[in-house]
Amino acid sequence: MQLLGELKVNESRYAEVGTPIASRVVSVLAAPGEIVRRGQQLAVLQSVDIGKARAESITAETRLDLAKKTLERKRSLAAEKIVSAREVQEAEAAVATADAEVRSARASLRALGASDESSDSSALTLRSPIDGTVIERSAIQGQMADPAQPLFRVGDLSRLWLVVHAFERDAVRLTLGSKARISFAALPGRSFTGNVALIGKQVDAGSRTISVRMEVANSDQLLRPGMSATAWVPVGKMSEQVITVPVAALQRIENEWLVFLPVGQDTFEIRPVGRGRDLGTEIEIVSGLKAGERVVVEGAFLLKAEAEKSPKRRVGT
Repeated sequence: MQLLGELKVNESRYAEVGTPIASRVVSVLAAPGEIVRRGQQLAVLQSVDIGKARAESITAETRLDLAKKTLERKRSLAAEKIVSAREVQEAEAAVATADAEVRSARASLRALGASDESSDSSALTLRSPIDGTVIERSAIQGQMADPAQPLFRVGDLSRLWLVVHAFERDAVRLTLGSKARISFAALPGRSFTGNVALIGKQVDAGSRTISVRMEVANSDQLLRPGMSATAWVPVGKMSEQVITVPVAALQRIENEWLVFLPVGQDTFEIRPVGRGRDLGTEIEIVSGLKAGERVVVEGAFLLKAEAEKSPKRRVGT
């Protein structure tokens, strides 16, 4: 079965990296096409809100340190019967409160995408969350970054997804793990292989097709997301008998598919058939025809013209 589709990124090894907060791009550290490692710096941004959050975190840590020292002093004095147990309890409560404030400040920094490092800097460093290639970069030094728009698209291009759409009658006969032969318009003469990894669970109401995903190895890095492709995929069981006729043999009159069978000299039977899958130069016949029966190929269109003139089930030339 022949299917058309388009290459896409492997979404399990793909990331869009952007700012979680309005900020300005200070420097860009990665270029399109560059191979990056997980944790590698992509860009440095600057945000007033991050500067404030870091300042609050430093203040909270300073208060916690002071509260801990006060508690130690109170405990020493309590051991010498200089202060009461109540004052020790108040100091312990102050430590607990200061500790909660530190945790809250650190959580705010993490929510903004900043680290917990004690620094008064307003800088935010964007890092790649995966190993891969910078597929696209929209970050420009000096621009204001919008949290709704990614600044980098990073993906592992060693394996890509080919997404094709099969008619529902064909998709139900596909098998997971089946090998497909794939060609690309941009790479004539080259053939690739892929494996059927996912057969969709829903039929598109408009096209009556089901999405099928194949995984394609890209070790030579010749393939790129967005390329159009043609895939040839086996369907059904190897032992299953499939009856086909050449495309030219199948004709349509009104709402019925027909073939013409020779039954005598210059006489032909008109046989209604059930049309199945398109198999390149041939069409699968699912009903109305037995294996081995001869059908007219050349001249079938002329016989169709004769058949349209008469409701009989036979025509002659």
